[in-house]
Amino acid sequence: MTFKKFLPVGLMIAAVATLYVIVAQYLKVSALWVPFISWPLYFIAGAKPSRLHKEVIGLIGGVIFAYLTLVVVVPFTGIFGGVLGLPLTVFLVALIIVMLELTDWFELAPAYFFSFAGYFAYVFGGFGGQAWQDWDWVISPQCLEKRFWKKRVYTEQLKKLFSTKKDDKLNL
Repeated sequence: MTFKKFLPVGLMIAAVATLYVIVAQYLKVSALWVPFISWPLYFIAGAKPSRLHKEVIGLIGGVIFAYLTLVVVVPFTGIFGGVLGLPLTVFLVALIIVMLELTDWFELAPAYFFSFAGYFAYVFGGFGGQAWQDWDWVISPQCLEKRFWKKRVYTEQLKKLFSTKKDDKLNL
């Protein structure tokens, strides 16, 4: 593509980025990384409007897979232990995302991985601002667990998990 043909594309993206930052500042949205993930993805997908639906599906799918990672990591940690729970959860999710490349509509794996990482940057990186503090129960299943489990049951499970017999303790 020549400079003359490509300049309008660059100007449009720069204008939309500027507009997004202005609107985000006005609305006090701290997730400024969202367009900077989706625009490069558009070019990775070939810069073809006909593939835009695959990008949108992939971005939404990545957030869904990230959320499911938080859901699945809890039982996986219980089954495989604290060291292997998260790595095996990520292994399973990454395998599924890559295998989706074999389909037609769900084939854009970079979109899944971009939004997967973006979700965790937003949730655990402190980029959610006040929205994260107010709506944490919507975003994280662990927060649901903390809010709705009876404290007695949760405390008993923690006691079982961390309790040791006197014989098991090391005397140093």
